[in-house]
Amino acid sequence: MIRMELSFGARVAARKLSAKRNSPAPHTTLQVISGSHDSTIRLWDLRKGKASAVLTHHKKSIRALAMHPHEFAFASASAENIKKWALPDGDFLHNMLSQQRAIINSMAINQDGVVATGERGGAGAVARARRGGSVVKLGV
Repeated sequence: MIRMELSFGARVAARKLSAKRNSPAPHTTLQVISGSHDSTIRLWDLRKGKASAVLTHHKKSIRALAMHPHEFAFASASAENIKKWALPDGDFLHNMLSQQRAIINSMAINQDGVVATGERGGAGAVARARRGGSVVKLGV
């Protein structure tokens, strides 16, 4: 099963990208990112109508996706990890939160690069969207 939302929230995000990494352009490819319960992430080229890449770095189902507000990058969350990826090709950058002990149901990245997660049972976590960022757990 593939879960998708056409918004900037969890699971799917769309952005126009140019061939030159990290620079938007008005006449470029529209790309959609989807996460699935089969633990894959697909980067879709809407003009061609097919997946341009399949990312297989997660071991468990993808629970949330979030676009970085300033970088051409996105984060993906599964039960075992949160990973950061570069666009447009889906190059793996680094693990953001390794071996968390909660099931993430939602994730967002704010303008300052802070990642917030919503977890099963109402708890959550907040961390910087960079390697080795400190984590603050939020309980209920």
